[in-house]
Amino acid sequence: MPRKLFAAGLLLSFLVAAPACKKDDMVKETTSEIDSLADDMVKAVTEADDKKQGVAEAQKLLDAKKADLGAKMVEMGELRGFQVSEDVAADMTSSLAKSVIEVQGLQITLMSESIKDPELKTAVDQLTTDFNDMVTP
Repeated sequence: MPRKLFAAGLLLSFLVAAPACKKDDMVKETTSEIDSLADDMVKAVTEADDKKQGVAEAQKLLDAKKADLGAKMVEMGELRGFQVSEDVAADMTSSLAKSVIEVQGLQITLMSESIKDPELKTAVDQLTTDFNDMVTP
């Protein structure tokens, strides 16, 4: 009897732990997608000869993924501590912070151009606001 109880307890612990692992994978995948998007957006702007055109391209990249990633961020925000390992939660926090800082950095990178071009400033502000709103629902 104690053996059966032990086996049942062990099986139950595996069943409880399995969903947490699945959430770890979802969190890792989502943060990786956001990191890639942030990199692509910054690259589109910094490598563009026409910065206004680069910001427009970055906005298109964001708009194409905003609904999907926004929904995933809402789901991640609803996770509880026991559903995600401590390591993954820490990695998620630092990764998202890095991505936000990277995109926000476009405002500094384009500051001198934005002063001369109010439309560019408006576009950069909109891009960074949209990205931040997606990442922090």
